[in-house]
Amino acid sequence: MTETGEVRLEKQPRVPMSRSTRLVLIGFLVLLVVLGAGNLLSGYLQFRSFTASQRQASQVTEQKLCATLVSLATLKPPTGSGVDNPSRLYEQKLAAKLAELSTDIECQAAQ
Repeated sequence: MTETGEVRLEKQPRVPMSRSTRLVLIGFLVLLVVLGAGNLLSGYLQFRSFTASQRQASQVTEQKLCATLVSLATLKPPTGSGVDNPSRLYEQKLAAKLAELSTDIECQAAQ
């Protein structure tokens, strides 16, 4: 410490690394880079696989939903006046909405 209170650090001599130490450090760095790249590649491949399976599952669900909606839309409500029987009017409106729904979501079988 100097008279003004400053701390002075003395420069210590630099110890050279041996050749084997350098090779080990370089090896670790190369291993680190290779493992990092492998990790990135593995994550990318898992992501691609997951999105492909999700896409396939959504297509199957869409096909099932469309098949159900089309079959419901083909059902005809009971005929008769809705004024005389309010439940018949409800069923007629429900059948009309189901027919609209299958065309609104663009089911291929409905067209």
